[in-house]
Amino acid sequence: MLSTDTILIIIFPLLKDKGLMGVELGRLTPVFVILFNSVWGISTALWLSSISDFQNSDKR
Repeated sequence: MLSTDTILIIIFPLLKDKGLMGVELGRLTPVFVILFNSVWGISTALWLSSISDFQNSDKR
């Protein structure tokens, strides 16, 4: 969630001048950022888990 907080609290308001949580880009911008980062995190966790299982099966 650190990347989500960084985007919503630092990048949008301070660097891009789009208001707190990027609301000047649209009211659903915070929801999109949270959803996108959640999907990214879940898919990365699943991929790393499958790679770990694959590597463990080779060692047997």
